[in-house]
Amino acid sequence: MIGAGTNWFGMSDLYDFPDARAASRDAQAQIDDLRDRLDRMTLLSYAMWTLAREKLGVTDEQLADRVQELDLSDGKLDGKIGVPVTECLKCRRKMSQRHRRCIYCGTPR
Repeated sequence: MIGAGTNWFGMSDLYDFPDARAASRDAQAQIDDLRDRLDRMTLLSYAMWTLAREKLGVTDEQLADRVQELDLSDGKLDGKIGVPVTECLKCRRKMSQRHRRCIYCGTPR
């Protein structure tokens, strides 16, 4: 039987997990940093949009059309900008932009 203060693994509920706490703090710091970056990017995007609308006369419809055009540039309407995929010059398999060489035949990009 499991006693009070003990979990299913027989360890005390008060067992200290310093690595888990540190990882949690690091993850929270990264989340906070990403939120700050997102806020700055949102502000910058809004500033650029209002300038384009005021100074160049660009309409909301034109912006929406451009967003859709850029979204579809990777072949998918998913609200994201995709990384273009290229073909290996030797084996003609698709290559990710992340790799300097083809993962199938080793040919350099």
